[in-house]
Amino acid sequence: MTKPERVKIILGRLLQAEPASDRESANQLIKDVVNSVEDEFSGLPYDVTKYNDRMYFYSLHIDGWEDLDGDPCHIDLNGKHRVFLFNNGSIKIDRMDLNTPKEIFSKNGI
Repeated sequence: MTKPERVKIILGRLLQAEPASDRESANQLIKDVVNSVEDEFSGLPYDVTKYNDRMYFYSLHIDGWEDLDGDPCHIDLNGKHRVFLFNNGSIKIDRMDLNTPKEIFSKNGI
């Protein structure tokens, strides 16, 4: 299955999932859904040390996250997407087309 097809499944499963209650649970929700979809459809092993076509979502404890002291915080994923996590568990994902954001996903937290 192609990466764009897997992204559609990920966004669909995120939309169907119970809302998160805070930033940490929103982060965990995304990680769980991404890993589940990638395990099921990518055919690639989970190994962050090797570059391949598998998608990963990253902990709040790595470099790359910005505005961790603010609300929301965000991370840029390979120059194509920016994920925002809010203190109330809300999630927003923008596609960065020529550095102009276009919202492709939004889910309210609790």
